[in-house]
Amino acid sequence: ETKALPKLVRSDELLPELSPESSEVWREVRRLPKRQAQVVALYYLEDLALDDVGGILELSVETVRTHLRRARRTLARRLAAMEETHDS
Repeated sequence: ETKALPKLVRSDELLPELSPESSEVWREVRRLPKRQAQVVALYYLEDLALDDVGGILELSVETVRTHLRRARRTLARRLAAMEETHDS
């Protein structure tokens, strides 16, 4: 299962039709470090619980939380910067 995850978060082909805003978000997710992108994809796209994400990636729940927290922080910063650019 883990071998398929890079494709899940790195390939546009596997994402359903998305609005332009959603496409920007997932494009930014794919720019995250590999583990952060995998955690975000499994948690949000696949709607898995943190312990399930940890089981798939062979990570502790605390490590999954850390990756998710770092990913959210990075995404919030990048998306805010993008919004400022669009508003200018």
